[in-house]
This record gives sequence, structure tokens and C-alpha cells, in this order.
Amino acid sequence: MQVTLGEPRAAGGHSVTPVIFTNTSTRRCFLHAYPGVAAIDDDGHQIAQAERTLHGILSGVPTSDIPTTTLDPGQAASAGVDGIDVALGDATSCPQPAGFLVTLPNSRTSTEVRGKVPPLCDGLTVHPVIADTLGGRP
Repeated sequence: MQVTLGEPRAAGGHSVTPVIFTNTSTRRCFLHAYPGVAAIDDDGHQIAQAERTLHGILSGVPTSDIPTTTLDPGQAASAGVDGIDVALGDATSCPQPAGFLVTLPNSRTSTEVRGKVPPLCDGLTVHPVIADTLGGRP
């Protein structure tokens, strides 16, 4: 399984970064529920752990059911990782993650994925894996 980051989207102080899972095997695979996601800094240290939620402001699943996503060889799916990307209260700046540490659903092995991630000021959440590459929609 290849894990990459999609293009972040932002609106109204919130952002979503799709974590994309591509089946690189020769067999069909199934992803169910939530990946584990932690934001990391340039040195690979964890700066925030994502809370698992069904929906966010910009992404998530449209129902209360957690889907099982089927991926044939070469197909991709994603999970949205949401956060607040503007400073709140007395804060004047927000940490800039270098990427995420991602654990596939029902796995114990994590993959460090670096790429374009918006500043993280608060509220890091991750949503279930779904059959699109945008991280879903509310």
C-alpha cells in the first residue's frame, strides 16, 4: 500500500489534507474505518495526534455508517485530516507540520509521509477511509 498526501483545501479557518492510500499489490484489498494519524515536525517528532471523527467541516463521511472501501490493484481511496489553520485566542503563530505519521486501519505499522500540510493551530481530526481521493465531503 502506498501512502501519499493529496492537495490541501481550506475555507473559513479550517483545512483538510487528504491522506491517499493506493493499492500497489496485485490483489484486491479492503480498508475499513480510520487510519491513525499524527502530525510531525521537521525532525519527525509528533506534535499532535488526530482524533477520530466521522465528519469535519470540510471532509468526512456523509452518513453515520463507517464504510468498508474495496480497492482493486492500482485504485486509490483517502481519509480526510482536518484542522484549524488560523491562530486562536492569544496565539500569534501555529506549528507548521512537515507531514503525518500514518497507520493503516487495522495495522500497527506506521509510515512517515511528508508533504504540503497547512499550519496546525488546533483541532486535528481524521475521518474514515472512503472511495475518493479528496478526503470526503461532509
